[in-house]
Amino acid sequence: MNVRSSIHRTALLAAMLLAAAACGSESTTKRVASANGAGAATDAAPPPAPEPAGGATAAPAAPVCASGGPTSFAGTYRVPVTDALAPYASFPVDSVDYCARDGAVELSYALPELLVGKSTKVSFRGSYDRQTGAYLLRGSDGDATCTASGDTWSCREQLVDLKIDASSLAQQLSALPPAEASARRNVASAFGQDPIGVLTFTAR
Repeated sequence: MNVRSSIHRTALLAAMLLAAAACGSESTTKRVASANGAGAATDAAPPPAPEPAGGATAAPAAPVCASGGPTSFAGTYRVPVTDALAPYASFPVDSVDYCARDGAVELSYALPELLVGKSTKVSFRGSYDRQTGAYLLRGSDGDATCTASGDTWSCREQLVDLKIDASSLAQQLSALPPAEASARRNVASAFGQDPIGVLTFTAR
């Protein structure tokens, strides 16, 4: 074999080896790309679920004011006191006017005479507050926060500028048994110093 023929065969063999290597590399690259593509499709995270809408608490429906005037209910007024005085800290309220009018709720009634001595009417007006889940009512007599459980409403009140008619109260207490008169006098005294009370009534 001459030198030229040997060189030619060596070059041909080298070219064949390079071609084979190139084909193998392309095949490998395709397999890797294919595998990566499949993995990406398999491992891709699903789109995040939409955040649930923050459902605000629906306002309990207050009774609508009658065309002839407010809507009245019987209720109870309770003063937060010690356990010993608790049996004497609840008072009936004959007429609680509570209803919705022109997008707002109105509350008015007379405080029990056995608590303040004489008929003292208080009134509040306001609307529903979604953050607290309550009707926030205000007026010149103070604030009232009203919530509902079914048809039963409870309004916690903080009154201002409250004046107790001591002489009228003493006259009314004199008609009671001594033990009750003393206990109710103490309730009235506590209420006069810190006029906080809870009005409860059933609107139906």
